[in-house]
Amino acid sequence: MQVSRFGSFPLAVQSNLNFLSNSLVGPVIATARPLRVGRSTIVASVEVGDAHGKLLVASTFTYLSKSNKRQLT
Repeated sequence: MQVSRFGSFPLAVQSNLNFLSNSLVGPVIATARPLRVGRSTIVASVEVGDAHGKLLVASTFTYLSKSNKRQLT
């Protein structure tokens, strides 16, 4: 995990993964997209598919992302 573009470290508070299928061919491709970006929470969707476009995994994640306003000294 990396620091978000908002300058804070997102804390995962919920994750849901559905393993839908298996694949014997590679590579696999993961696509992530934000569903909602609020002031304190971010909800993201991640889908993983194989080289033929077959959906293997569908998931959602919820992150708590409050910016840290303290200055480091």
